[in-house]
Parts: sequence; structure tokens; C-alpha cells
Amino acid sequence: MKPSPGLRQNALNFAKKNGFKFVQIGGGFKDFLNSDIEIASGVGPAQFLGLINGAEYIITNSFHGIALSINLHKNFYVEYSSDTNSRLINIIDTFNLNHCVVKGDLTATSPIKIDYTHVDSILVKLKEKSQLYLKSIIKEAK
Repeated sequence: MKPSPGLRQNALNFAKKNGFKFVQIGGGFKDFLNSDIEIASGVGPAQFLGLINGAEYIITNSFHGIALSINLHKNFYVEYSSDTNSRLINIIDTFNLNHCVVKGDLTATSPIKIDYTHVDSILVKLKEKSQLYLKSIIKEAK
């Protein structure tokens, strides 16, 4: 995740308003002094996945944060920035999740609930397409 003080503050406000514990993966010295933030430092892959899987909401600006949220059926928000990677836009557009893009203050609206029935139907089609493509490449290579 790219550092974004605005996104972090927005996420902290969202957590406070909705009664969620705010957990930040990694951080600087000042973050450890903030009693409103629980810092998870030295996080390995298993703990990282566990934090995402155990979260009520994910608030991110990274492709992997989105992809893991989708695969683990998590409600999430994503922030686009001026240098947003096209992969973020592509994955949001592919799964019709534009309502998950942060557009201002998260505390101004009710928390979203993602319909994963719709998302999963798209994911199944994409997996089938990928498998067919891989099989065709393997067939051509023989």
C-alpha cells in the first residue's frame, strides 16, 4: 500500500464511527504512539492473510489488497490517487465494484455490503477463460 495520510485518517474515522478496531499493517514510529491505531508490524504472509481474513472491512489503495479482499469475500474500499495503477481500475471495473471506490468521507455514508454472488459469477467465467487459454497454449507447445 502506498502511504496515504488522507486514506488512513478516513479509515480511522470510519472504524471509530462503526465501532471497529483499526489495525494498520506496518507503520512509522509516530503510529506506535497513537492509541487509536493497532500496529501489526513484522507481518509475514500467514499473518497478513489472517489479518485480512479476520477484518470486517479492508480499506486500501493496493491491487493485492483488492484481490485478496475479493478472494476472501471481504467488504472493502479502495482509494484511487493521481498515480493509480491501471490494475486497480481494471479489477474494480471487471467486477463492477465502482461503489467501493472512496469518494470523500467514508463516515458520510452507510458501510457497503458487497454482493459476492455477482462477483463470484464473474470470477468463475474468468477462471474458465484462463484455463481454456492455458490448455490451448499447452496443446500448441506439444
